[in-house]
Amino acid sequence: MADAPLSPNMEDYLEAIFYLHNLDPVVRVRDIARHLDVTMPSVSDAVKALKKQRLVNHEPYGHVDLTDKGEILARTLLMRHQQLTHFLRDILGVDPETADADACRMEHVVSHESMERLLSLVGAIETCTEKNCFLTGKKKKPTVKIPEVTLQDRETSGLHTLAPGQTRRVAGVAPHKTMRRRLLDLGFTRGAHVQMCPDQASGAPFNVRIKGYIISLTQKQAELVQIHSTQGVS
Repeated sequence: MADAPLSPNMEDYLEAIFYLHNLDPVVRVRDIARHLDVTMPSVSDAVKALKKQRLVNHEPYGHVDLTDKGEILARTLLMRHQQLTHFLRDILGVDPETADADACRMEHVVSHESMERLLSLVGAIETCTEKNCFLTGKKKKPTVKIPEVTLQDRETSGLHTLAPGQTRRVAGVAPHKTMRRRLLDLGFTRGAHVQMCPDQASGAPFNVRIKGYIISLTQKQAELVQIHSTQGVS
């Protein structure tokens, strides 16, 4: 019997666990609760559900590990966001910021079948563009490779580490149950320039300038926004 598809809520938990593992191999229930701003009982229930589907390993009072199946699915979920962004931005010509924000909203509701057909369409369009041909209607099953996705590496850090007056490019926004969509809507999309206000005092709230506006962020929001460590990275 096939496993039931994950709910959007469970997908958020799985992505968050993957993100936290990217920072520290030891991830506990309290770490997930703190990251998603939810209660520990809520995390415990979610971890039990993910364990039941063999996506995580977890013993009482122990740390949470992704199984091979869980890691593959987490990477697939992140790939789905990347592919949706690519389709909206590069195929349909949607503004990059809007494409990224819309992909964030769409990624949880697009079925596996629809995603496969979308990938097939994108592949056909790109192939015909390269060969200067018309779509013939021939079906070709796409080969989908799971990318080596990393959400944070040695060249990125949280926005809260930016010194007053410094400007950097946004590298992305870490997965979060509610804040990620809000931050994308505010303009914290990949490649956007963000400056810590020169008169910024120590600690939160963090006043930053982005797209001509000054926005105040909480400590948690500033930590979720990832920036490139060097100004020249795009």
